[in-house]
Amino acid sequence: MVRIVNTSPQYGFFFFMPFVFVAATAEAPYDGFMSAGQYSVLVSLVYGANIGANLFFGIVGDYFGWRRTVTFFGCVGCAIATPLWFFGSLLTESYAVTVVLGMLYGVLLAGFVPLSALMPSMVERHDKGAALAILNTGAGGAAFIGLAIPTALAPFIGYGGVVITYSALYLVSAVLTSFIVSPADPGEEGYSAEDAELSCGH
Repeated sequence: MVRIVNTSPQYGFFFFMPFVFVAATAEAPYDGFMSAGQYSVLVSLVYGANIGANLFFGIVGDYFGWRRTVTFFGCVGCAIATPLWFFGSLLTESYAVTVVLGMLYGVLLAGFVPLSALMPSMVERHDKGAALAILNTGAGGAAFIGLAIPTALAPFIGYGGVVITYSALYLVSAVLTSFIVSPADPGEEGYSAEDAELSCGH
């Protein structure tokens, strides 16, 4: 469930943000404040920042703890950054502000990176492949849920309401991470050098 929530808003943003952010043209009569070209650059910068932050949060997770990193940077961080990006952009109608807030979201989205280490560490060695398969299933589920939410809710609560829904889901996932506990997690009580060796497969 946490993995599904992880990137659901990302897919939803791809779907509806052009309708909100991109300025009106004869072909696309949207009431936005940036051109289609600027929007393409925006998306590239946001997810470029995400790629760059993946390594950073992998290192942070090894010191701060995998579950803690997912909870505080991934779940709580994205719960704040998601509405901040959307509503901050609309309030300022500034392309620079939209880029900065979008990149902040992209960076915090990388806070979910330690899930890839955490989930297989919770099962026996012979089940690690199955655990990763479930994790990847969650990634696929995110594409479905991320698009289903605005499709179902936008006619009733608007895209602003959809963004609030995404933010609430991140907060729910923060609660769910309290159940994702592994003794191999560097942030958990009782973690030892022996646990580190076991988690690495030694």
